[in-house]
Amino acid sequence: MRALTLRLGPENRVRLQLLAQCARDKGTLVRFLCYTGLRWGEAVALHVRDIDQYKRRISVVENAVRVGGMIIVGTPKSHHARRAPVPTFLMTELVAIMRDRKGEALVFGDGVRHLN
Repeated sequence: MRALTLRLGPENRVRLQLLAQCARDKGTLVRFLCYTGLRWGEAVALHVRDIDQYKRRISVVENAVRVGGMIIVGTPKSHHARRAPVPTFLMTELVAIMRDRKGEALVFGDGVRHLN
């Protein structure tokens, strides 16, 4: 597996930070999408069990999409699970979000319902 390293210039880092601030309680999700390259549906389908905080890796095994007003959970777009690296600063934010959640809980949102 090759690690994808996202390099943002100073101007784009400032823009990303402003966007994350505007997103308020979803700022971590905005940074997560930018720095990991995951699709929205892959990110909102992540469970606590999918994140290895010690290796700083996430396992992408599900995708959640809205179809006709309902959230449908299936495989990622490629139909294959994969792993992706997470920068240290972002893993710290994720660990804080997951602090009181069990393995089956969703990472983003309230832990029970998928964000849409």
